[in-house]
Amino acid sequence: MASVEAKSGCRRTLPPYGRQYLEDPPSAGLWVVFGPDAWDFASKQPFPVVVLPPGAKPTDYDWPATSGPALIFETGPRADDLLHELAKSLMLVGAPSVVAIRESLLSSSKCSLFFEAVPYGE
Repeated sequence: MASVEAKSGCRRTLPPYGRQYLEDPPSAGLWVVFGPDAWDFASKQPFPVVVLPPGAKPTDYDWPATSGPALIFETGPRADDLLHELAKSLMLVGAPSVVAIRESLLSSSKCSLFFEAVPYGE
């Protein structure tokens, strides 16, 4: 995996498929997937989908900066704290908005959550 200099001065690793995203960012914005089926989901898309591996924390990685929206796709059971931590990490690198789609809710009328970017540290 590629290593980059984080804003904090620490060297952290890009998440899986982060380099591919940076080399050819899709017009749809940054897509991130996590959960038990994350690897399978990411491998089936026609564009780079960045993966938060099972057992990893969003703070383990230096997320690719994006000026466009970010989409988080959660596979498997709900993980509210992890979802919120990931959304915050993406907003901190520039995503103006983050939309989270939970696979477990796709069959219901409440199929997505929306997070607005807010300035942190002010």
